[in-house]
Amino acid sequence: MKSILVFIFSCCLGSVYAQERTSNFDLRTQKTIFQIKKIEGKNSEQINLKSSISGQYSVDHKLNTQSQMAKKIDIVTAQKLDDEFVDKFINFKYLSKERTGKEKCIEIYFLDLRGETLKICSDEKAKVNELDKMIVKIKEEFLK
Repeated sequence: MKSILVFIFSCCLGSVYAQERTSNFDLRTQKTIFQIKKIEGKNSEQINLKSSISGQYSVDHKLNTQSQMAKKIDIVTAQKLDDEFVDKFINFKYLSKERTGKEKCIEIYFLDLRGETLKICSDEKAKVNELDKMIVKIKEEFLK
């Protein structure tokens, strides 16, 4: 009888240790919808629109890779912001004239739209001005 109890106890104890730890990290992951990164010398400023698996959206602001602020926004606002960025991105990448200068590109903006990237050079003044305005608008509306 004693040996049966020891056997049952050891089986129960073994099954407790055999269970893998459950992770809920996947519920908190966020996907970057778009990223605007402004590079000025050794300094950089970055704005991201992110979505979570649960359908929440946020705008993140970073200076030199240190998170400064993040603000949750509703789906309608996120869609408007995304539409505006997509419009600019497509216009810059496919509809605008390419750089004509033979000078080396001094990258001032790095854009990422769902994995598709684009570099904006400092001599592309019209694109730089549009992105500067967009960053100011995002900061005023969402990051105060």
